[in-house]
Amino acid sequence: MSIKVAQLLSYIFHPGIMPTIGLFLLFNADTYLRYAVSPTVKNFLYLIVFLNTYLFPALIVLIMRYRNSISSIQMTERKDRIVPFAIATFFYLLTYLLIKKLTVPAVIVDMYFGLALSVFAVFFITLRYKISAHMTGISGLIGAFLGLQILFGTQLAPWVVLLVLVWGIIGTSRLKLKAHSNGQLLLGSFVGFSSILVAILLGLG
Repeated sequence: MSIKVAQLLSYIFHPGIMPTIGLFLLFNADTYLRYAVSPTVKNFLYLIVFLNTYLFPALIVLIMRYRNSISSIQMTERKDRIVPFAIATFFYLLTYLLIKKLTVPAVIVDMYFGLALSVFAVFFITLRYKISAHMTGISGLIGAFLGLQILFGTQLAPWVVLLVLVWGIIGTSRLKLKAHSNGQLLLGSFVGFSSILVAILLGLG
């Protein structure tokens, strides 16, 4: 894998876009969730998830870079990540609270509670240690789909396998860019996977 390909993959699979991708996959997988939410509510969910988990945090990072508050938009230094991750935690928590007010299946609320929990964990860990947010994002999706399969017995194994393959591609790209160590990738994976899987299985939302 070349450096350019690794950079492209890191942008395509940015952790901030994972909640929106997860929602899209969730509503297109063969589960009752595909039919349990009206098109109007689906569109509203897509909107608030995309704005709060990707667009607004990304704009804040761009503003911080413009003001030289961080050294790069890739936030390669741990200290550059602290404030953006704190802001992201606020937006992810807001997303969860907004979704909780909607008439949607409880498992969706649980999933976004787990997502907010994982982002808070990433922020808290970043105060002391650099962790891979990319791996947290993709591993959260794996945890979500595995949790749905366990809860409802639906055939989501192909989705889980596909997401695991993407997990490997993202991990390889982050190592190629020397953005993280193996330990940082594994820690990010554990945080994302466990936060959402536990939230779904225990109904924490």
